[in-house]
Amino acid sequence: MLRDALSWPEVARLDRLAMRRATACGPGVEMVWRRWGSGPPAVLLHGGSGAWSHWIRNIDALAPQRTLWVADLPGCGESGLPAGAYDADSIVEHVAAGIAACCAGTPVDLIGFSFGSLVSGLLAATHPELVGRMILVAPPALGLSRVPLELVSLGRAMPPDEREAAVRHNLQQLMLHRAAAIDDLAVAIHATNFERDRLRMRRLSRTGIMQALQRRWRCPVHAIWGREDVLARHELDRLPAVLQHCDLRSLQLIDDAGHWVQYEQPTAFNDAVRAVLP
Repeated sequence: MLRDALSWPEVARLDRLAMRRATACGPGVEMVWRRWGSGPPAVLLHGGSGAWSHWIRNIDALAPQRTLWVADLPGCGESGLPAGAYDADSIVEHVAAGIAACCAGTPVDLIGFSFGSLVSGLLAATHPELVGRMILVAPPALGLSRVPLELVSLGRAMPPDEREAAVRHNLQQLMLHRAAAIDDLAVAIHATNFERDRLRMRRLSRTGIMQALQRRWRCPVHAIWGREDVLARHELDRLPAVLQHCDLRSLQLIDDAGHWVQYEQPTAFNDAVRAVLP
């Protein structure tokens, strides 16, 4: 039986410890942020059909050295959907305003996962003054060849057992490499976040826009992929080339991990992030 992610002890504990803040993202619409830790600010932006819980296995490890501002992007999780929002380019100004408000204009370490990497790339191009360093985790829109995926549509009227089976199937197809990684917590997080996602048109992720954007980035860039990421593993040798137009300081492939690398191999991922954050 599918459970709401917030009913899980790991999720509920972190949620209780968080300081919550809301920033405006349109008339009567708010974007929800959670803050943990202390030190220089780092902003974490989740993937598509996600929420702050995409970072459930990373917050404890990163908070001792950074003040973490972890977003629910507009139209996702607990954040409202602004009028006219449909893709990364239509929410980036709201995210930039939220970062400026939360961090008082201080340049931040910006860590984006998948769709959140695309939002990060747009933000670094349009508001370079807000970004001191950028870590791209499994970024899309780099012109890699598209991979056909056999995803199951999650209809709201689907019976619970059928819905859980579909969530597990989709996690295996796209997000996680090892069958053992598709645990009950991953299923709960994915199902809960998908249910709350109202930002469903992510056309930019299927383009090569990040290749053009990177020419406008002024910050150092680091990139992390799971070596078995279904969206990149067929072209691992091309990854340095598709990021050649930015100040790329490191590119790390984490073994035995798929697209949701920070969940599947949290120790290796957390070590990789700490290694590039002074």
